[in-house]
Amino acid sequence: MAARLKLTTDLLRNGTHLLITDVDNVFSRHVPLHGFLEQGYDVYHAFEMFYPTWIYHIHGFVICSGHQFLRSSPETLNFMDLVMDRCRGKKCDDQHTYNEVFFWDLNITWDNNMGRSPATREGALRVNSTGPESNNLLVESATGRSPVTNHTIKIWDRDFAWRVSFVNTFGVIFVDVRMFLKLVGHRGGWSAHIANLKPKMCIQQSWFTLFSSHI
Repeated sequence: MAARLKLTTDLLRNGTHLLITDVDNVFSRHVPLHGFLEQGYDVYHAFEMFYPTWIYHIHGFVICSGHQFLRSSPETLNFMDLVMDRCRGKKCDDQHTYNEVFFWDLNITWDNNMGRSPATREGALRVNSTGPESNNLLVESATGRSPVTNHTIKIWDRDFAWRVSFVNTFGVIFVDVRMFLKLVGHRGGWSAHIANLKPKMCIQQSWFTLFSSHI
């Protein structure tokens, strides 16, 4: 995953805004990509489920390294520099690395909860499910800023962005494929390219349709 982190950082340094999404992620509604820029946050994250579990048990939630939007800004690059420092130029688990930076290095001041973590907010909405894979997960969006990097942060609502498994009628997982989707802004338009496609397990051929939209 070090190569993906380096590619991410290099693209951001070149002025490219990035939407990074694995193929098992879902957005529940259409949002024009320029809408993320207009909201003004530097980095948007999606909630992960429980992995890494040891960080989840300490902090009450974790973020997903494969489901985020990154604005090309000096502040975002400050954040990515911390991520690269923890990766230390070798093979690293980017899910661990992002969460270690997020919780150990950023010292985030959260909005609307007297600066404290959204996991500590009284009455915070959580998933109520009989399924252990999702029960008690945080639901509501949260925003904040890191005084270390000065970058602004938004975690999407879980009902807007989340991870799923694709299962056929026989209960067999058909798709567990990692996709790095690079969205390149140029001359007022967006074009979509597959920058990295790495199958982990795929019983049948997977196909992807990528759309270009103009702003």
